[in-house]
Amino acid sequence: MQLGGAQLGGAQSSAKPLSEMKISLDTVTILEIIGISILLASFAGLISISKITKYEPIKILMERN
Repeated sequence: MQLGGAQLGGAQSSAKPLSEMKISLDTVTILEIIGISILLASFAGLISISKITKYEPIKILMERN
């Protein structure tokens, strides 16, 4: 039985290890990756802004001194 690339039971496999892999990305895939990264960065920015604006600016300045 093979599970995740490893065989159970300690039996030897005659399969050769992967030495190279050819990967190609088309324009649509690259645009999807860029779009997802922009969405994640925007989401992180919105969360940080919501945490920062929760505090009052005068209170923050008073705590610095």
